Amino acid sequence: MKTSSRLVNPVPHAAIKIAPLAARGATAMAVPMAGDGEFIFDPARMFRAMERHGHSAMMGFRFVAHGHDWVELRLPWRADLVGDAETGTIANGAVTALMDMAGGMCVWTRLGLFRPQATLDLRIDYLRAAKPGADIIGRVECYRVAREIAFVRGLAHDGDAGDAVAHMAATFMFTGPPMPPRGSSANPVGGPPGMSA
Repeated sequence: MKTSSRLVNPVPHAAIKIAPLAARGATAMAVPMAGDGEFIFDPARMFRAMERHGHSAMMGFRFVAHGHDWVELRLPWRADLVGDAETGTIANGAVTALMDMAGGMCVWTRLGLFRPQATLDLRIDYLRAAKPGADIIGRVECYRVAREIAFVRGLAHDGDAGDAVAHMAATFMFTGPPMPPRGSSANPVGGPPGMSA
């Protein structure tokens, strides 16, 4: 008997309605679409839940802004995140974690829905050390989505986007079908908090 490792989608993709990009606006908060059950993914709302739990809470990530295909997060400076005690700059690993999180969020933002994914490849080119005691801002855009892979690029800076601390490029592989919105008939108990029915 032949088996497949491909996940089966319990809800047909066609049954999940997504608001057009133009309807989402550059900074619009997620609200249910009028009447027909359409929804949009709201990265700000989802991040409010994420920053209280797990890795995002431990790292201290904060949501800054988003557009239809980009997300900007902030990593506040903390002594326990310092990589070099002499300079007081945030460790490179913390910057990588910030960029990975922003990359995943911008994929969901571009899709307009939550879809499980894993980081397939992530490259960071560090251009210089961050300023001592400075927060790091990570801005990442999703510039292409293929059938099973999303492509992102971004930069990290410490206050001046024109003088980046690091550049980043990454790919994310989808590991499952899109999830229906919380409270919908296909997900009555709930799912990721960034989706409204």
